[in-house]
Amino acid sequence: MNSFDSPVGSKGGISSADRDKILAAAQQQITASFNQMILEKINDKCFHKCIEKPGASLSSWEEKCLTMCMDRYLDTVQIVQRVYHRKLQEGMGSQ
Repeated sequence: MNSFDSPVGSKGGISSADRDKILAAAQQQITASFNQMILEKINDKCFHKCIEKPGASLSSWEEKCLTMCMDRYLDTVQIVQRVYHRKLQEGMGSQ
């Protein structure tokens, strides 16, 4: 079997640089998916909370409500992420 037949190359593994590229690409994809999910949730929750009568433009109250709702939601996501990462690190430290 030559190196073209092997899915992991001739040495039986991938290089550290290739592994890092794959991990970076996967992390970017996860981050993009997470950000898209957050944006969809913000749109859904804040729209239902703040927009009383959909129309061609937003009232000043609706704009303020949307801004505050979005800020609150993003702050909450950041707090949850920090707590999750801290708990994850604590769990890894106890092993």
